[in-house]
Amino acid sequence: MHAATTLHPSRVTGVASLARLLNESPQALSNWKRRGLPGDKITAIARTVGCEIDYLELGIGSMTAPLKAPAESASVADPQHADPFAGLDPASKAALQDLFEQIRQAKAAGKSVKGFIAGVRVLIASMAQE
Repeated sequence: MHAATTLHPSRVTGVASLARLLNESPQALSNWKRRGLPGDKITAIARTVGCEIDYLELGIGSMTAPLKAPAESASVADPQHADPFAGLDPASKAALQDLFEQIRQAKAAGKSVKGFIAGVRVLIASMAQE
């Protein structure tokens, strides 16, 4: 919802208008909110909304710019292209990258990972405070 209202403020003002944009029912969106976005529709949803999959699915990276590998990233001073794992020790960075890959694979298999993603966000927030 956040990405759609940010990127399409005149077209998406609520659940009903987002459902129309995605050609889905408001009930389907309600189900997605509870269970997570369906793995078989994530690419189409991202394309329709104009949002990057990582942002839409995991809440990481830029809303509209693809998440790049650190070697390809622009300067960390540029927040649009900053490494989302900057400042972490190498072991923590590798562990988080592995977790995100597991999430992507589970979503691709059509599994709901909403609770897992929430746990990862809490972990990241606690690591950022250290």
